[in-house]
Amino acid sequence: MTVSITTEHGATLDSAIADDVRAGVQLMGVDDANIILTGDLARSVREATGNSSYALDRSGGVVAGKTVDGTTSYLSADAVMEERAAVTALAAHEAGHLLLHRRGEGFDEGRTSPSSDARVWEVGSARCALDEFRITLALHAENLGCTPRSFTDDVPHHLFEVGVDVLEALNDHWPSDTNRGDLYAAAMRILPVVQNLGKVLSYSAAEVSAGDRELLPDTFSPPVRALWEEFASSTWDDRSQLLEQMPDARLPLAVGQLESGIRELADIEARLLAAIGFRLKWGAQGELDIFMTRTDWPTVFEAVLEIDDAIEDGSASPPGS
Repeated sequence: MTVSITTEHGATLDSAIADDVRAGVQLMGVDDANIILTGDLARSVREATGNSSYALDRSGGVVAGKTVDGTTSYLSADAVMEERAAVTALAAHEAGHLLLHRRGEGFDEGRTSPSSDARVWEVGSARCALDEFRITLALHAENLGCTPRSFTDDVPHHLFEVGVDVLEALNDHWPSDTNRGDLYAAAMRILPVVQNLGKVLSYSAAEVSAGDRELLPDTFSPPVRALWEEFASSTWDDRSQLLEQMPDARLPLAVGQLESGIRELADIEARLLAAIGFRLKWGAQGELDIFMTRTDWPTVFEAVLEIDDAIEDGSASPPGS
């Protein structure tokens, strides 16, 4: 059994990078894997999965690696070169996804929902968030946490980006119960933004649980604190307390605990979405209906505009910078 490291789409590989990648993979207890360093991560993932719409951009960030099954992970050559000191951590993170795949616990394993739970988006978001928490917790146990940066430190940045994305979606498609087309269009823009925020909060929960960071909203600037109150404050305690009960990715999780944890976390993801303004209703065959939980967003508008104005006039830097 070996860790194979190859390249594609113009990526180059030297022995030092290969050694760091191999060390990260093996640090997670994985001794057989296919790691591919790629010069075009989005293209590689599309080709490997057949998902022609796969893209790297996320609200407030860009994907640096992707595990596609229980044997193969792709690493972005650009990310590896830009964050040279973080290569071992990046490889270890993807190795964590390999472990979860192999045990049938990971999001992409195909078990997108616990039995009898038809909430496709909420459960999928919960599985993503749980995976990232457990993997991040394992990295902290190996002294690879907060590498190359801390998600907890970046929470203000992500809150601002979520606010911007939400307002842009609302501006393009102002939702109402009488205009279902704009309601659905706005929701489809906002759903991936909210899912990413849930992942960021779960990364942060791992950093806090590991004792390496504290999340202190009282230290945020007033407009960022307003966004925290709007989006995340109502679910943060429940999220962090639930995730603290979960083992890191190197340890197996019993099916019963996995499914009950996903259901509880799916409830939290639904509440996070409701705080931003939407509620989903799923039929038994996966059919979806969308409802509004609020009809205006004055605090969000004011907070985002205040931050934008401060950045423009030079009186403040972008949140998290």
